Amino acid sequence: MKRLSLFILTFVSVITTAQAAGPTNLFGQETAAVIDSGTFQLDLMGSGNSHLRMGAFGGETILNISNSTAQYKIDTSKNLALHGGLGINTPVAGNSTTTLIVGAAYTMKQDQFILNANPVLSNSAGNTIINLGLGAFMPFKAESFQGKLMGGLVLNLPVSPGGNSSFLLGLRWDAKPGLSLEAGLYNSASGLQFPGLLRINYTL
Repeated sequence: MKRLSLFILTFVSVITTAQAAGPTNLFGQETAAVIDSGTFQLDLMGSGNSHLRMGAFGGETILNISNSTAQYKIDTSKNLALHGGLGINTPVAGNSTTTLIVGAAYTMKQDQFILNANPVLSNSAGNTIINLGLGAFMPFKAESFQGKLMGGLVLNLPVSPGGNSSFLLGLRWDAKPGLSLEAGLYNSASGLQFPGLLRINYTL
C-alpha cells in the first residue's frame, strides 16, 4: 500500500493546473470522465474483453459482455472518478467465484497533454491483486488525414503481490464523432505483441 500511495502522490504532483480529459476510457484505462446520461457506447476489444457503457443513475454503468462483470463509475470532481463492481464466474464444472473490483481514475490535462492514473484493486476467492495503470496521451495533427489522432503510452505496474510490469504504445484515431479506433504495441514478460490492443468504440 505504501508503494501505491507513493506512485499516486508523485503522479498527481506533476501538474497542478488540471482539467479532466474527454474520453471515458483511453487504451483500456478508465479516465475521470463519464459519458452523458442516456448515451450508450459499445467497446469492442480484440482480446474479447468487450463492454457496453451506459450513462445512467448519475454516472456510467459498465457491463462486460464477455463475462458476467458489471461496474458503476461516478465522477466525484472534474479530475477524479471512482468505479467498482462485481463479477461472477460460473464454470460448467466446479464452484462459482465472485470477484470484487474497486478502482479510481485521476485525469489531468495541461494544454493538449493528458496524464492519467488508474489504480484498481480486485479480490477473487480470497486473492487480492492491486495494479496501478499510468498513461500519457498527446493529440497530434496529420496533414490530409481525416479525423483526429492521439498517441499514447500506457504503463501497468503490479503493486501487490508484485510481478512484471508491462507497457503499451498505441495510436487512437477518432474517425468521426462517435467512432474511434485504438491499436497498439504491447510489451510484457512474454515479449512484444502486435496488435497488443485493438479496440473500437462506437456511440450508439
